[in-house]
Amino acid sequence: MNIFNLHNIKTQLIIVLLILTFAGTVQYGPAATLSQSVVAVLVAVGLDLAIFYVKNRRLFPATSAIITGLIIGLVLSVSAPLATVILAAVVAILSKNFLRFESFGKKRHILNPAASGLFVSSLFFPTYANGWWGDLIPILALAAGLFIVWRLNRITQVAVFVIVSAFFSLIAILINGASIGLWGQYLFTTLTLFFVFIMLVEPQTNPISHRGRIVFAICCATIIFITGFLHFIA
Repeated sequence: MNIFNLHNIKTQLIIVLLILTFAGTVQYGPAATLSQSVVAVLVAVGLDLAIFYVKNRRLFPATSAIITGLIIGLVLSVSAPLATVILAAVVAILSKNFLRFESFGKKRHILNPAASGLFVSSLFFPTYANGWWGDLIPILALAAGLFIVWRLNRITQVAVFVIVSAFFSLIAILINGASIGLWGQYLFTTLTLFFVFIMLVEPQTNPISHRGRIVFAICCATIIFITGFLHFIA
């Protein structure tokens, strides 16, 4: 694949993530933001190329690793320790290459690589796990997310996820005794938007069929609500 092909969805996603990354430097500055993104990308790409070369004795354009590195850089808290960034990137690429199954003749991921890396790093460095700073310019983040959803033709899937999440958010408000006016704040958190626009629609971990993607969206919304509720009552 030609990484410079602007019509390719992966290239477009890289451009979107780069725009969000550079936009984040407005508040935090390049030293705190770009450095961890660069490290995450270099580690992810380097390890992905090394594994691929050992298996195939040739190199390839590691666009998926670039995307994974950019996502990790955006999600980890600003100025996260180098060990946190490296651990997340390494686990993500190991997940990408070894936690796979074959479906309809194609290799598919069991878990989202970036999510796997971020989860494992959060176990060792929980302070830096939820620092998503790609939405510092909300309108830009929303426009970028909608563009990704449109390009991947996942509008219905996202709509189902939002509807189910809205229902569960209403339940959460009633359980907490909060004002109904907080409904939007419960539903449209920055991490929720990130999950919807980046993680939920990721092609390699999505079911192939349209019906399967709808079920996947419902299951994701349900799991997020259950885990959030269990954390609340704990």
